[in-house]
Order: sequence, then C-alpha cells, then structure tokens
Amino acid sequence: MIYSYMRSRGLKNSEMALRSELKNLFKYELSTSLYLEQCEDSFTTIVQGLFDSSLTESFHSAFEQYIIWASSSLEIFKCDLLKFASPLFIYMYLRMIEKGAVGLAYSFFSAFSHILAQTDYNLLSSVKTPNDLNTESIKKTYFLKVDGVLVKYMIYVRKSSLLLLMAFIEEYKFSCILLIINQHIEILLSQESTKDVPVILPDTETFKSKIYLSLNYMLEEDKRREIKVPLPVSSQYYSTDRAIDADNRTDLSTKLPFIICHNISSNSLTNSTCTSIDISEDGSLISAGFEDSSIQVWNLCNTLKNFSTLIGHNGSIISLTSTLEKLYLISSADDNEIRLWSLISMTCLTVYYFHTTPVWVVKFSPTGHYFASGAGEGSVCLWSVEYQTPLKLLVAHTHDIFSLQFHPRGTFLASGSKDKTVRIWDTATGDCVRVFCGHSSPISSLCFSRSGKILYCGDEEGVIISIDINEKESIYVKSLGSSICSLTVSQENSIMACVLENSSVVLLNYAGEVVKTCKVKNLNFFVGVFTFRNLLCVGGSFL
Repeated sequence: MIYSYMRSRGLKNSEMALRSELKNLFKYELSTSLYLEQCEDSFTTIVQGLFDSSLTESFHSAFEQYIIWASSSLEIFKCDLLKFASPLFIYMYLRMIEKGAVGLAYSFFSAFSHILAQTDYNLLSSVKTPNDLNTESIKKTYFLKVDGVLVKYMIYVRKSSLLLLMAFIEEYKFSCILLIINQHIEILLSQESTKDVPVILPDTETFKSKIYLSLNYMLEEDKRREIKVPLPVSSQYYSTDRAIDADNRTDLSTKLPFIICHNISSNSLTNSTCTSIDISEDGSLISAGFEDSSIQVWNLCNTLKNFSTLIGHNGSIISLTSTLEKLYLISSADDNEIRLWSLISMTCLTVYYFHTTPVWVVKFSPTGHYFASGAGEGSVCLWSVEYQTPLKLLVAHTHDIFSLQFHPRGTFLASGSKDKTVRIWDTATGDCVRVFCGHSSPISSLCFSRSGKILYCGDEEGVIISIDINEKESIYVKSLGSSICSLTVSQENSIMACVLENSSVVLLNYAGEVVKTCKVKNLNFFVGVFTFRNLLCVGGSFL
C-alpha cells in the first residue's frame, strides 16, 4: 500500500530508497501487490480497489465524470488536466477488451472516441476481441517493453495541476483511473504550462534527464535547486551613459527637482484618447497607448526621426513598459494580449497569450530579460521574453491586479490588487513572502526605495503607506486626498514624488512630510519617473 501511495504521488526516488532499505533488511524482494486488508485510512479504499475484478465496469462512468470535471476546470489548469484524457481512454478500452467486457468496450468507444488522435482512432477501431490485442501493431504501439518495463505515456504538468488531479481521484475513489496512471503514465513536474500532447517514448530515462528552465530554478521531484540563468549583458554604450549620468546627478538632499510635464492630448492621426504612458528611466523615450489600439513612440534624442507608430493590438492600450536600454517595449491591452516590440526596428516581435481577462499592468524587471503581468483574474505571471508561456504563475490575490513593481535587484516582485492587499513574491521560488493589509481601497501604485528596503504603497483614496520590508512595519501613513496614479523615488531616496489623479504632483521627504505641491489644469496623469540625473518627468493627457 505504501508503494502504491508513493507512486500515486510521483515520489519515485522515495520509493526506490525504501525498496533499497528493505532489500538490506530482508533476503527477498517484497511483492508490489501487498496491501493491508483493513485500514481506516481513506487511501486504503483506493489501493484495495486496484485488485477488484469488476474494476472495468466503472471505467465508463469514471471517465465520463473525469472529462466533465477537467473540461470545466479553470483555464490555467484545463490544458494540463486534459492531457490525461487520451492515455486514460486508450488503456481503459484495451483493458475492457482484455477482460472480455466487449459490450462495455463498444459502448465506451462510441461515447468517447472523438477525443482520440486519428492514428489512435484507426488502431483501436481494429481491436474487437481479446485476440486482437496480440497483433503486432497494438503490442508495438502500446505495450512494447524496454528492459522488462512497459512503455509509458510521458506527460509533464505543473505541480498544482497534479495536486488537483489527485484530490479529484481521492474524493470520488476512482481507483480505476489511479490504476491506469500508475501502470501506463509517467508524470513529470514542470513550472511551465505547455500545450504539448502526451507521447509514448521507448526510453523513459532520456525524458527524465530533460531540464526545464524556470526563472532561476528547476523542479526536480519536489526539490528546488537554484541554477544560473544567463542574463543579457549591458552594452558598453549603456554603461558609459550611466557613468556620465552619475557624475552629473543633481543632489536633492537640499533642493527640489526640476519637473518636466509631457502633455499628450490625443493621437495626432485619429484623434483617439490617450489611455497609458511610459517614460524611460533616462527620460528620453516616451511611449503612449491610445483607445484606438495604437501606440506612439517619441525618441527625444533623435532629431531626424523621433516619432513612430506601432499597430497590432485589437483593444485599448492599458499598460506600457520599456527596458532600461530602450531596446524593447512591452504592451498590454483589453484584448487580453501582451506584445513585445523592438524599439530598434519598431516592429512586433511576439505575442504572449495566457490571460483570459484584460491585462491591467505589465512591468519589466531591472535586468530587462524578465517581465511580469497582472490581469483581471487575480493572477500574476512571471515571463521571460524567450518563452511564450509564463515561467511562474503567482496565485493568492482574490481580485484584479492593478500594480506591479520589481525590487531593484530583481529578486522580489511586489503586487497590488483590488482586494486591498499588497504581496511580495520571491521570484526564485514563486513563494509569497510578505502580505500587507493596511489599505482600505484598491492598490493603484507601488514603488521600492533605491536601496530596496522600503516599499511605498498608494491606493485609490490617496493614502500612502511606507513599509519597512524587513521589520514588516509601516514607517508612516499619509493621506493626499486624491487617487494615486504613480509613485517614484529620487536616486538618493530623499524625495518621493506622488502623481495624483487631481492633476497635481506632491513631493514628500523621507519622513512623509509634504515639501511641495505642483498643480496643472485638466491633466489626467499616468506616470512619474525620476531619471538617472534626478530630473522628474511626469506624463498625462488632457481631460
């Protein structure tokens, strides 16, 4: 029973270790069919069911319930769960034929054979009697043995999907499904959700040695091991520019910053309303998204061609984010898509499909190689620009994600939600390491201090909470009376700029005291950024 339990959980290394220990204690190998006849544990019911002679009679109803359950699951799990459908059907049908339950097998085949691939359908259609199982094509395709071990279907899924499947099997006591999985399916855990199909491989060891890259670790039978992930190297040109900026930086410890306000009235070609703005960290690149799904980019340092238009989305642009070196731009819209643009060729490089609701916010990491997205289903996704599926899915919020901010070192990610909570995630493990619940309205903006020790959180009621991350305590709470659109901190952490919905910019010192309030007329602010030289750039559109 213990062996069966370990196999059902995918704990193969643990099972092998136990077998090795018992082999040293006893002179004979324990039979894998041993089980306890009476045990109050609920799992015993499943294990004992594996030896029930009438097991084939439950195949039809169990498979029907499984298909209904898997098809009605959340989109993030459905793809993984339906991977098991074809292998389960194949071996359930073959087992019915083997046991002589031909009538049940025919009924089962006519009800569910539509899920099969054409090659499987053609092969199984020829199996009518137990004698047909001995044909060369059936034996070679589904039962070929390698070193005395039956060939298995190889399926890799996320751990969360596997746990859901096991909970489903235990709840309904579907030992018939467990039997097929244990005998004919090899499950591999992965952090990436893919739309691959299950395949039969004659050499399982080659598949077991496959490495699945993640943000900076791989999953190996429930044990995490950090690996080095290559990151893009900053160009010499970029490094030289940053050194020049550091030499010419304005010290705001004793003075206030100069402020540049970019006003974007509408799309100059279609007269469409501006819906989002992004300003690069050096203040030279401005990107604006519009209601007509277009994106316009201005390069203030290029006097020859400083204006470009990007077309690709099918809905209003909601969020924009660019890399520090101004090579790439990420955009999201209410068409549920995320697009990666080259700011060199001004073309769309790829489209990322995963979210099923509008993507409210996207944010590049400080390295520029990874980015995060938050949408209406309450999930946060961590992406690499190299993969079209998320590396990690961070699930804990109960409502829409409105704000994301990476730690300066990229090791943590802060998310703010409509559920009025702020969460900090470890980007290496995907674990939630901090939860802050001090706000009484949805979180609209987040900002880390340059040292990464303090997190500033702003909400839709205009309340700012400054939090010491290590001590898990608030430093101050400040109410500014209007919804906060953006927060940004000066290079030496002495000034924080709060961009408000009421067309004003409020400057706070380290203690949270208002130093200066600057106001303009009828401007709907979107973003504020302190450049490397401590110039404050804000952007908005006319109301």
